[in-house]
Amino acid sequence: MKTRLPFLLIVAVLFWLAGCSSDSPADAPTAVPAVPVSGQPAAAPAAAPTAVPAAVPTVVPTAAPVQAVAPVLASDPREAILAAMRAMISRPFRSHSTITGEGFSMDITGEFSPPDGMRILTQLKDSPEREMIVIGSQGWQRAGAEGWTPMPPEVVTMVNEQGGLAPNMAMLEASITSALLVGPEVLDGVDAMVYTISTIFDAGKPTEIASDGKLWIDTSRGLPIRQEMKSGGTLTVQTIDYENVAPVTAP
Repeated sequence: MKTRLPFLLIVAVLFWLAGCSSDSPADAPTAVPAVPVSGQPAAAPAAAPTAVPAAVPTVVPTAAPVQAVAPVLASDPREAILAAMRAMISRPFRSHSTITGEGFSMDITGEFSPPDGMRILTQLKDSPEREMIVIGSQGWQRAGAEGWTPMPPEVVTMVNEQGGLAPNMAMLEASITSALLVGPEVLDGVDAMVYTISTIFDAGKPTEIASDGKLWIDTSRGLPIRQEMKSGGTLTVQTIDYENVAPVTAP
């Protein structure tokens, strides 16, 4: 099976963060008219004391609530995908991928803390689970019930080059061969926009990987919630979420 970390974990993370907001100006408060001063009664033999005007309450304008604005995806599908990826790498996210093919299956759970923190747990059928944590130039790994051991510096460098979020941005941009907008779809109760995408990684090299797939972007947040990629006889189905993702820390 010919696979690479970017293909399994990053190539399909083609998303956009667009947490834009706008401030609606508050309506100006209506001025409170001053309380008139009482005049002197006509029948009084002497001038009546001037009434002290009542205190005018200070009106503090209430700030208008910030209204979230749904992100606007670029009209060109390729640019929408690239814009999504550029913004995606700036926030933590969690991903779960199931990779299936003839005679094998694999589950991969990844947690990412931009710019350089990642935790990846891999479960291959009939094999012990493997886990890896990389934070900058440091890395740790374990297999099954074994304890954590430091990763060699050269392995950490390779992981950062092949699996890091920023390097994959340039790799993705160079790999897209076509992108099309399918249209809106409701997925698990969420309004999404669906795209199809074709990519070729390492074109012309022995490691060349061609894939075709679909991705769903939550239209209210501009963030991906699902993607499916097929390469040869291998199918990758990935779901992504962004809530309560703890920072990646050393074991």
